[in-house]
Amino acid sequence: MIRWNTIVSMMGLAALLACGGRRIANESAAVSNTSLSGFVEPPQVQSILEESAASTETMIRAKALHALVRTDASPGAGVWAPRGIWDPEPWIQWTAVEAMLHRPLNSEGESLLFDLIQRESVTPQIRCPIAFRLGMNWAHQVLPLIQPEYAMEGGGQAKVVCALTGWFLGDESAHAALVAHLQDEGIPMDPYFMHLLVEGGERIGTEVLKDTMEWAEEGVDLQLAGVLARQDVPEGWDRLERGLNSDDELEGWDSLDLLLTIDRPRTMSILKTQSSVDTLAGIGASMYLEIIEDRKPVTLRAYGTSEDRDERTLAVEMAALAMDLPLSNRMMRECRALLTAGLTDESFVVRLATYQALRQHATVSQLQRMAVLLTQVEPSERLEVALAIRYRMSGQ
Repeated sequence: MIRWNTIVSMMGLAALLACGGRRIANESAAVSNTSLSGFVEPPQVQSILEESAASTETMIRAKALHALVRTDASPGAGVWAPRGIWDPEPWIQWTAVEAMLHRPLNSEGESLLFDLIQRESVTPQIRCPIAFRLGMNWAHQVLPLIQPEYAMEGGGQAKVVCALTGWFLGDESAHAALVAHLQDEGIPMDPYFMHLLVEGGERIGTEVLKDTMEWAEEGVDLQLAGVLARQDVPEGWDRLERGLNSDDELEGWDSLDLLLTIDRPRTMSILKTQSSVDTLAGIGASMYLEIIEDRKPVTLRAYGTSEDRDERTLAVEMAALAMDLPLSNRMMRECRALLTAGLTDESFVVRLATYQALRQHATVSQLQRMAVLLTQVEPSERLEVALAIRYRMSGQ
């Protein structure tokens, strides 16, 4: 099983999905802010991103163009948005579009997106997210472009995505199409679609979601369980708890990720029960409780220095998650120290988790360390370092 977080990171949708829930927190802890005034982005970062944007490898090109489109200060993302949007590779087109979805819309950006949505060659998976991002102000112009996608026979799971988009944009007939397509096609393995479900799952109807969860494919059913648990539906909680106790450690890890976005009293009860279980999910629950209760970070330290790569990776992710919460100065120092150590971990998996965490949370000292790494690590890893620096410096 591939972790859902891995898919989200590849799609560049972590920030979008984060809108669906907030991490539960101990609100009595002190808040700490970090200034970056002592660091200037090295010119190598832009050079690495531009070089990677010209790569023949799709994933490398996608990551670089996503960063360039999302962070370019020019109106409409300058030359990078058209370059990504008109790329012959559909995956790259979607990456550029997704980056545009995160930018504040201005006239240049809106015009670029509307031009794209009218292209016959654009797939429904791209057309419908653009329609949603353009929003109600454009509904009368974009609805005629997406209605055929969910009105026609065939079309596969793209119909589900477009029907949900049409419904959110005011087409009441789209709800019936959505329910019918869910029964025929199932839930798409699509982070954008999951974001819409999180935002509007209650409007779709609990019974529809419960029925769909029963036959959805593995991974997708967990996402539906999260949607239902946010509505306090017992079947959603039951599926999450089964995931937490699964023999598949990665499923347990994904279940924990979902649980930590659900701000319900039952969440804390499940976490406390899970913290006594010797699994990755149990270890993560234990570290999380230690963090939010501001206890001595014994568990965080132990697993941050574990000989097991997955345990160290989990500790890095928990430390990164903690940085979004109000923390005491002691816990803040502990989490930052763990992330700093992750930069030189022997495992690329741990280092990659660290780079991704530092996209949002790097201090000046950590940025300086990464600037040195730009000249020391392998080319493939150099891009990850450059991405971490660029996203942190741009506030993305």
